[in-house]
Amino acid sequence: MTFRAVCDTCGERPPRYETVSVLGPLDIARRQHCAECAARGEEAFSTAAPLDDTAGHFALGPIRFEDLRTSLTLLDGREPPELLVWLADQVRDIARHHHQSLPPDILAFVARHGSG
Repeated sequence: MTFRAVCDTCGERPPRYETVSVLGPLDIARRQHCAECAARGEEAFSTAAPLDDTAGHFALGPIRFEDLRTSLTLLDGREPPELLVWLADQVRDIARHHHQSLPPDILAFVARHGSG
């Protein structure tokens, strides 16, 4: 794992911890946090209300396309077509929910495997 120069949360201190949003076999976002922000995040998580189940995969947060792109290259080609359809549809829907435009290569994955 390679750390970025600064924490993704505060943008000030060097990161020491990493969290990953996972969708099936794909990492859709890796976020790196300094010790202070990680501690605040853990505290907030321990006192937070349970996640709203209706949020579904939208709760994974915005997609970091560089992380998703790396994860897509690791798909081994043995995934069942139904899984690829589901993944493509979820990626499209999560991006849409977070008002993100799909980069051309991710859009090609969604067009190739999605349900429409």
